[in-house]
Amino acid sequence: MKIKIMLLICSLLLGCTTNDKVLRIRSLKSPTDPSANPSSTYYNKGDIIGLNALTSNAKNTNIVLVHGMGWTQEQSNKRFGDDLVNAILYEYKGSEKIKDEECPTSTIDKAPTSNSGLIIHSLKHNLLSTDDPQLSLDPYKLGCLEKTVIKLRQDKTITIYKFLWDDTMWNYIEWEQIGYDDALPSRTIGYDDPNKLRAKYNGELKNSIVTYGFTDAAMYMSPAGQALREGVEASLCIALSNSYESYKNQANSSEACSKQPNTKSPLLLVSHSLGSRIIFDTLKTDLSDRLAKQIENGTSNNTIEIHMLANQLPLLGIGRMGAKRSENIISGKEVNIIAYSEINDLLTFELVPYFEQMCYSRQGCNKKYSNNDPLYKQMQKNLGFDVVDVRLQFAPNLIKPYSGFKDPKIAHTGYLMSRSVLDIFFCGAKDGKSNGHNGKCITK
Repeated sequence: MKIKIMLLICSLLLGCTTNDKVLRIRSLKSPTDPSANPSSTYYNKGDIIGLNALTSNAKNTNIVLVHGMGWTQEQSNKRFGDDLVNAILYEYKGSEKIKDEECPTSTIDKAPTSNSGLIIHSLKHNLLSTDDPQLSLDPYKLGCLEKTVIKLRQDKTITIYKFLWDDTMWNYIEWEQIGYDDALPSRTIGYDDPNKLRAKYNGELKNSIVTYGFTDAAMYMSPAGQALREGVEASLCIALSNSYESYKNQANSSEACSKQPNTKSPLLLVSHSLGSRIIFDTLKTDLSDRLAKQIENGTSNNTIEIHMLANQLPLLGIGRMGAKRSENIISGKEVNIIAYSEINDLLTFELVPYFEQMCYSRQGCNKKYSNNDPLYKQMQKNLGFDVVDVRLQFAPNLIKPYSGFKDPKIAHTGYLMSRSVLDIFFCGAKDGKSNGHNGKCITK
């Protein structure tokens, strides 16, 4: 634990990751000339509000986190969201945790043991067929919601809600089909264990990247993905209505979204990897009327930012082709995407060129990025939100003397250990330039 704290302090104070810097900030609302030098400040356009601006005049600020692929609730791992919680505690001097509800964790040999956290389930039962004609699976259990409250000075608070779906989907959907290829629990009867036959690192890669990784993405592309969106929607409703304590460890999604907010607080969303697609679909592709109204009635900020770390919108967007698009909108609010992408992260995508590419593909936009291009402006209007790409570099060399291969794990999971990311997350950005520098917000 001491080592983790020292690493966090080292990262926050000194930026221990190699060449931790912002390469570019670019907004979809600020088309630029592609002939310009990409390293020039001409490309740097786009505004980001950041957390500090939200907390400055609010008694409480809500943050909702959604994780991505991987065994997030594995007992030996650090808790999901710890990096963010520790960064907030460090950023706001004199702050302290006054509440910390933790969802169950699990191991290969032991089922979840904790009874804390809020288990969310659905009242709907939707049996999903499998390759075995006699086996159908029901993803009615949606996940678990954690709540952490940080008290700031002047009696202000930041309330962090973390929606964890990992164990639920593995236990009730994924294990039933591919659990045989997992590292099996000891004394398991009736199963061969191919994982024991693999070379050490091949086995670790197979488990971390495929069994616990790509399986999650494949599962989300199936009808089971609706269960994850329902869980995120319920988590948002609980956060907006401040109703977490009204439940006794169990809540159904319908009841959660029937409770109306009685106060308004700023809302900020944070997602990682696959979680970014889940949040995007919940708030855009599959936005329900009831969630739209909850956000309208429960948020005080007119611009709601989704800070996406290592997003996979384009990759998983291909899997969602043909999905019916919701016509619901969040009235009076602008929902903006802040997409942080480490340039060497194998599993992230910049989003401004993603939406531009689709506009070019239907021959709807001028490739010269003209500020006066009416079709480009229509594309922005049709999307209904702004996108700001934050291109970063913070991953160190995997082999110290060789700069041709950056550490892929840090590139994908190290965002909240990057000083450049935290400067923007807390302080925001103006005209394509970070408002933060080495942990201090610059007054504009």
